[in-house]
Amino acid sequence: MIPTDQSISWHGLNFLIADDDVYSHLLLERAFLRTGVKIHHAYNGIEALKILLEQDIDVAIVDIIMPGYDGMEVVEKSRQHCQNTLFLAYTADILRVNKAVCLQKGFDACYTKPMLPYRLMSEIDKLVAVRKVL
Repeated sequence: MIPTDQSISWHGLNFLIADDDVYSHLLLERAFLRTGVKIHHAYNGIEALKILLEQDIDVAIVDIIMPGYDGMEVVEKSRQHCQNTLFLAYTADILRVNKAVCLQKGFDACYTKPMLPYRLMSEIDKLVAVRKVL
């Protein structure tokens, strides 16, 4: 089933979009607009780490290649503090990024850009539902 704006509700959840590409922020924010989620933005790894350590983030969508700290370093440095956060790698660099390595480094899932927003939302919604059950 393809989710619609009405079929996904993330009210009360906090998402972090950590990506140095402004267009990724705009695309994801627009896709998530009617889900009720609160979105935090980071444009480099240093900002992402600061938000993760200071805010209660439920889902972190993290680009792998960013200035400051890369996505792998962000997860490595924050995983201990953010044990309940879902970390999702979201990268266009499929040549240098190995899904197995992402999972080994602490990501819960790995997705490649570009990904249709409704498909990404559906994948995230499944992970959020599983996390709620646990």
